[in-house]
Amino acid sequence: MIGLAEARALEAAVTKVVGALEPDAVPLPDAVPVWDVFDAIERCAAAAKTLLARRVEASRVWERGGHRSAAEFMAHRAGTSVATARTQLDVSRTVEEVPILADALRRGGLSGAKAALIAEGSAVRPDAAAQLLEHAERSSLKELRDEVLRVREAADPDPDATERRINTRRHLRTWRDAEGAWNLAARGTVTDGVRIEAALKPLIDNAFANARAEERHEPREAYAFDALVTLAEGGGDTKKPTLRNMTVLRVDV
Repeated sequence: MIGLAEARALEAAVTKVVGALEPDAVPLPDAVPVWDVFDAIERCAAAAKTLLARRVEASRVWERGGHRSAAEFMAHRAGTSVATARTQLDVSRTVEEVPILADALRRGGLSGAKAALIAEGSAVRPDAAAQLLEHAERSSLKELRDEVLRVREAADPDPDATERRINTRRHLRTWRDAEGAWNLAARGTVTDGVRIEAALKPLIDNAFANARAEERHEPREAYAFDALVTLAEGGGDTKKPTLRNMTVLRVDV
C-alpha cells in the first residue's frame, strides 16, 4: 500500500534528480531517451493525481478552506485552471466504474488528455473502454477524439434529442484576458456551425490570397479572425451571407 511517507520519498528522489540535471551536460544521443523517461514520470504522476482526485473531493478539505468546489481547490493548489481540475475529477469518478481505464492509468501509458477522452466515451458506453484504449495506443489525440465522438454518436438512441440538447446549451462567451486581449468561445449544433463556417470560408480564403499577394505570411487562424470581423461588419458583399442577415448566432467549436 502506498501512503504519504512513500509519496514523499518519491518526491524527494525526483526532486534530487531534477535538481542535479544539467541539460547541456546530457549527451545529445541521450537527450531524447532522458526526455522520454521524464515524460513517463510525468504521466505516472498525472495518473496518480487523477486516481486520487475523487478522494480529495470526498475529504471535504476544500469546503473547510472556503473553496466553492473541489475543482476550484485543486486548481488553486496545482496552479491550473478550474476546467482542467474539473476534467481530472470527471476522469477520477469514471475510472471507479471502468477498471480497465484505471489499470491503463496505473501503467503510465496514457496522457491526461487521452485519459479524459476515453473516460468521456466510457461514461456513455463502458463496454467501449477497451476499444478506445487500443485506439489510443496507435492514434493521435485528434484521431482519438474523433473516435470518441463516433462512440458517443453510436450510443445515442435519439440523435434528434441530442441535437435539441446541444441547442438548448448553446452559448457564446467573450472576455478579456490578463494581457488585455479579447477572447471568444462558442458552442452549438453542427448544423449552425456549418452555416457560420460557410460564411467565413470565402472571407478567409480572400484574406489569405490578399496576404500572399502582398507577401505577408501569417497563420490561417489570423485570417479567420479578420474574416470574423469582416463578417460582423457586413462582409462588404451583400451577396455573401453575413451575421447581419443570419437568423442565429450559434457556433459549433
